[in-house]
Amino acid sequence: TEHTSTALVSLKGEDGSSGEGVAVCHTDTSGWNPQHLAFKVLNVKPGGAPVCHFIPNDHIVWLPAN
Repeated sequence: TEHTSTALVSLKGEDGSSGEGVAVCHTDTSGWNPQHLAFKVLNVKPGGAPVCHFIPNDHIVWLPAN
């Protein structure tokens, strides 16, 4: 959606291992359910701070071609 961004990020583990992961940030959460777990975990309110998370390796992210 227009209020979601994605990024391919480099990750490094405490043991020195490294890899890449896909991060997704939802920048407009004003339409989300106020009881969404993300708000409780992050201690934010709908429409406040962006909510970002990693996508598991076996999931698909659809992105526009442009």
